[in-house]
Amino acid sequence: MGDEGGTGDEVREFLKSYDVPMRMAASSGLVKRGEGKYLEEVLDALTHPIPDRRYQAIGYLGRIGTEVALPHLSKLFDHAEPEMVYYSLKAIEGKATPDMLPKLRKLILVENASIRQAAALAMSNLPEAEEDLIPLCADQDGMVKLSAAVALNRMGSDSCQIVFEELLKHPDYSVRSSAARVLGESKVPDRVLLLKMALDDKHSRVRTAAVRAVGMMGGPEAFQILVELLQDSLQVVRTYAAGNLIHLLN
Repeated sequence: MGDEGGTGDEVREFLKSYDVPMRMAASSGLVKRGEGKYLEEVLDALTHPIPDRRYQAIGYLGRIGTEVALPHLSKLFDHAEPEMVYYSLKAIEGKATPDMLPKLRKLILVENASIRQAAALAMSNLPEAEEDLIPLCADQDGMVKLSAAVALNRMGSDSCQIVFEELLKHPDYSVRSSAARVLGESKVPDRVLLLKMALDDKHSRVRTAAVRAVGMMGGPEAFQILVELLQDSLQVVRTYAAGNLIHLLN
């Protein structure tokens, strides 16, 4: 809300709302404008009796994303509720600071796979975490492996690149689909070949994820692949291909 250009007075009007998410949106917008006194409205919602309100508050802290908000997110790494830990990790993705590493190193070792996955991605902007992430590329959980490989790729490491190909052959189609999707952002060797492999998958979810990834990749090779996909036997693939072509042409 505060990000969309409204004046401070206009945004403050929403602080009077009975709607908790509305107040949080207004408060976080004002904090991002430098009015730190309104942070308390967001912090109060971290103990709201409705879980979704607590998770929304975490999301707004992540959107604020400044040194004012980040310490409150890192405190949640020790929360007793796994969902609170998970959402706090998602909120700091790309914004983690070196002082968070000791806790993040512990979280990539916990039993909860969702938390390991989120902790790996939270490390993606910390090159000093490379050695911590590499062992996760052998994790038993496919999504944890993928998250580690993506995090390493984001920090510019060439470690674990084979993971992308391995997971395109995973027995779980949802893992294959996720592996295909992230190839849109992950610049790995043979990316085009890997995407073509995913486009030949037997499951439509994997194929549509691959089409979207081709569109994200962009460039002449992507254009040619998308043109060919306009003749695909699956309507959903043809639809995604057409949509991505329009996006590329614009």
